[in-house]
Amino acid sequence: MSKLVNHLGEPIRSEIDESKLPTAEQIMQDPITKKFVFLNSDAYPDQTCIGLTSETDYHGVVYRYGEVSIPDEAELNENNHLNLKFKYDILENNGIPKEKFNEEFFKLIGDILYHIIIAQSEVGYDNNTDDRTNNTKQSSIQ
Repeated sequence: MSKLVNHLGEPIRSEIDESKLPTAEQIMQDPITKKFVFLNSDAYPDQTCIGLTSETDYHGVVYRYGEVSIPDEAELNENNHLNLKFKYDILENNGIPKEKFNEEFFKLIGDILYHIIIAQSEVGYDNNTDDRTNNTKQSSIQ
């Protein structure tokens, strides 16, 4: 499993009971995997976008994540949750009105981002390179 780091890039030192963590198989069976697909384009080979499926109220919407930060453990909220902070760009709204992109949409794409982060940590993402073209290992995340 990959090491988790805080917003300063320092390892998070909390002890985690790994027996309570979901397995890679459980993560991949999460129903959220039916709500999105990864989209790639020859025109933008260094960019992967997310397309929302008919399993959501936002079918056909295409977006990409911008800057993502995982807050420090000291920032636990009252429910002992760490809230991800992220930016995103909607590239295609599929005719859905702007007012429909509300808190429900933001929660959905936050849940998808969380799933992607957890799945990549289980797969073992190599963060020693920032050049995706040099990493020929096929992702197991579909």
